[in-house]
Amino acid sequence: MKPIDDNSELLSWCRDVLSGDFNRQTLPLEASNREFSRLQRKSDGHSVILMVSPPELENNRQFVHLSQVFSRGNIPVPQVIKSNFQKGWFLVDDLGEKYVLSFYDDANRSNTLLKAVDLILQIQQIKDPEIEPYSRDRLSMEFDLFGDWFLAKWLGDPGQKLYSLYQKEIRDAKDYLLNAMTNQPVSCIHRDFHCKNLLVRNDSIGIIDFQDALYGPHLYDLASLLHDCYYKHSDTDIERCLQYYLKNSDFSEGSNFITAYQNLNCTGIQRQLKALGIFARLSLRDRKNTHLSFIPLVLDSLIHNSGKVSPIQTLQSLFIELKLLVQNKVEPQ
Repeated sequence: MKPIDDNSELLSWCRDVLSGDFNRQTLPLEASNREFSRLQRKSDGHSVILMVSPPELENNRQFVHLSQVFSRGNIPVPQVIKSNFQKGWFLVDDLGEKYVLSFYDDANRSNTLLKAVDLILQIQQIKDPEIEPYSRDRLSMEFDLFGDWFLAKWLGDPGQKLYSLYQKEIRDAKDYLLNAMTNQPVSCIHRDFHCKNLLVRNDSIGIIDFQDALYGPHLYDLASLLHDCYYKHSDTDIERCLQYYLKNSDFSEGSNFITAYQNLNCTGIQRQLKALGIFARLSLRDRKNTHLSFIPLVLDSLIHNSGKVSPIQTLQSLFIELKLLVQNKVEPQ
């Protein structure tokens, strides 16, 4: 993909749409193939986001479609201002510069989390025939990223030995976790509802990176929020948010707190194992090392939460060994 600063055709297109010149700020790379920049018009300071999204690698039409679907549901997502599908160029609303993460360590942390839970409740109401189901096969494939990419490839020989040593425990844990997820009621889920996809402007939260939404386990987004790969929430905050969620969600009818808490942990564990595989794949295949520093945090969370789920407690010792193994490979956050 041609660097943005060297792409005169793209820069000219942006100037035409914005009716003037602009300053450009490159935004941090995430796990997708897309690149993002903030363009601030010099004449009045108005800002928009430029998304360069390779059409051969990303489902850009789904992005635009879901932007419209979510907006009709009063969910705060960026609207597309101008697009060029052939080139993969999109100018969209700027929802702000502050991530929810920056509010997690202040006195209003709990209120911020509950606002995020309210957005999850709104997303659950979305219905659209183009949103696909989150199949068990897909969940299974995502779980396997942990063994295939994180253990066997990224960690090399030591990881392969652990993969072989814990093969039965990993297989049993996979079955248990996937059963806990696929037996949940199904709702629309964002799938990456974490602190780096939630932006704050004027005391309101906006959502980005929504184009991979599916119909899946109703606790999935709550697990993404509360068992975040980029921040470790306290057990107190997790329990408070789960109680609030169960009181207000249409999909929690008949769920008692203990069962829901167990399913939330299972969903979070599966998702974090997937994340370890993705972080490793980004580094090895895509030459992006941006997520490696979060691996110790994810392993800490897995050590903590696996101890709460009796059928997979045997994996806790694996996670402890992995924490020791990776501590010299990456710098923790």
